[in-house]
Amino acid sequence: MKQFALICLVFTSIVFSQLHSATAIAAQHDLKEKKLPGLLILTEKQTAMFDAPNGKQIGTSSFSVVSVLDAEPGWYERFINESEPLIWYKITSEQGESWIRPKHPEYPEDFFEWIQTSGEEFIYDESSEQGKTPNTISPQPLKSMGTYHGYYRIQTWLGYKWIKPKYKLVPYYIPMNEDISLNATTPIFDAPEANAKVTGYLSAPQSVIAFERINRDWFHIQTWLGEQWINPSYSLPKDVQTRNETIELKGNTPIYEFPNREAKVLGTLAPQVVSAFESGSGWHHIHSSWLGDVWIYASDPAADPEMYEPPAVVANHSISGTWSSVQYDPASTGTRGFPLAPSIGLDWYRDTDFSRGIVSFGKPVPLRFALANASDDPITIAQEENIIIEVSRITGSIYDPAIETVWRGTLPTLSYDFKTKMLSAEIDFDWDGKDSDGKPVPFGEYRVRVKLPWTIRYSIDGKNEALSQKVETSVLTQRVFSIGAP
Repeated sequence: MKQFALICLVFTSIVFSQLHSATAIAAQHDLKEKKLPGLLILTEKQTAMFDAPNGKQIGTSSFSVVSVLDAEPGWYERFINESEPLIWYKITSEQGESWIRPKHPEYPEDFFEWIQTSGEEFIYDESSEQGKTPNTISPQPLKSMGTYHGYYRIQTWLGYKWIKPKYKLVPYYIPMNEDISLNATTPIFDAPEANAKVTGYLSAPQSVIAFERINRDWFHIQTWLGEQWINPSYSLPKDVQTRNETIELKGNTPIYEFPNREAKVLGTLAPQVVSAFESGSGWHHIHSSWLGDVWIYASDPAADPEMYEPPAVVANHSISGTWSSVQYDPASTGTRGFPLAPSIGLDWYRDTDFSRGIVSFGKPVPLRFALANASDDPITIAQEENIIIEVSRITGSIYDPAIETVWRGTLPTLSYDFKTKMLSAEIDFDWDGKDSDGKPVPFGEYRVRVKLPWTIRYSIDGKNEALSQKVETSVLTQRVFSIGAP
């Protein structure tokens, strides 16, 4: 585009050579913040449960594995610096949500990162020169819990220790032979680094076979270009659409090779008006006679995830709506849960404005909850008042997501007689696309779910017996959807 060629293009440094050194790969491990472990493996026979950190004990847990929801402030700094830190974790189990402070918990494999040393390194008891010991560790792959001021916390035969690499860390390649599902157009790189050269794109949906990986997110694959790398976390936004629009840039705007903040920055545009031929999630694809097709980020502030502040407290709202009855074919399959099968989903038929399964920003999200009788017995629910629906934002990478609840509501009380098999009690309702504070949520990925664990209390007609069903996990009690940028 000639107009674009003539605009005031102020370049920052343009990197023409690609750095494939071990130093660049090692920099990926210099973690400033660690995501919570999704699970904790408890090694005690009984673990005390509390209503809050340093609060009242409400019971004990005999579970060996629990799901983690939250942790005390500053948990990671204590975790990384103390040899056996006693950290408060918020968990969920059959008894509901509680806080625990376990001794000697173990962590799942995906909580660690793999590093590989290239020379013999000294072992440290702490992340300082004073912690240096006479013990050394030979070149080998190591499980790292994270870094602190250049020291790596690692798992050794002596327990959790530290190393301060004197020699370069080299990539640790993990052999594999697995299908990797691509749900959005994904760039191909010539090295496992975000600032490496993009050599092409893979369309979606499709699956590719990876023969090795580095950590959890970089996969080595065979392509028409030979052996290349992909990282599904760097895929193009799902809501990218062909457009012909002008964008006014009010400040200096970086130019990226692909639409991600970690991509190589090719230069900077001065304030001006540019034309875009496709856009999505605040990113705009523009033509450049200097650089080819490049990306810039310029979002509506009202919908920008980077400008959004989530509610400090998520209040519980009352959901309005009326229960209805739907009789499905008793031979139907696909239910999950017995004797009652709950499910929640998005009702696309109530709104014709949806495009490719993406909700328009600022518009209500039509939802439907159903509870079906999957058994042959006639079942009665006298009064079910604890069906809670939550909407959460999903941020971070697809391999290390962060879940943040923004809205919560309780469905109307359900009293129902399930006289026949596959008779379903259903309710349609809208989530208005606003958080608990009444602010519109930004574009991005979201999850709607039935809050679990959930205990359904019921009886079988003709039997004078109170029964219950615990719903802890189900593929049908949560759905992921996207809100597109305006």
